[in-house]
Amino acid sequence: MFIAHLRQPSGCDYTIGCGHHIEKLKATTRAEALDEVKLLVIGKYLPEHNCFEEGYRGEQKLSSVTLYEVSSEEQLPINDWYQDAEDLIAAGVEKKKEINDLKEFERLQNKFTK
Repeated sequence: MFIAHLRQPSGCDYTIGCGHHIEKLKATTRAEALDEVKLLVIGKYLPEHNCFEEGYRGEQKLSSVTLYEVSSEEQLPINDWYQDAEDLIAAGVEKKKEINDLKEFERLQNKFTK
């Protein structure tokens, strides 16, 4: 499997990876991948109109493209990770409440047992 990382020179400050695009390619060989990326970058030439369809030219011109050959892919359980983080925070809040309750109990116990 091949992927292409396309980069545009201008970025922005409101999103992760602005100016970056990852494209999963259909190609099964490096040669096919290079042809597919070239078509992606310059677009399809339409001789009847003497122009290109789509592609990244003009204002959308790319600053670089990196081709990667990927041996495997795996979906990671990020929702579980987020839940684990929330659970840790909730447990910390509960532990802090328990410590504060115990301190209050000890304070009241000392106050009323003297």
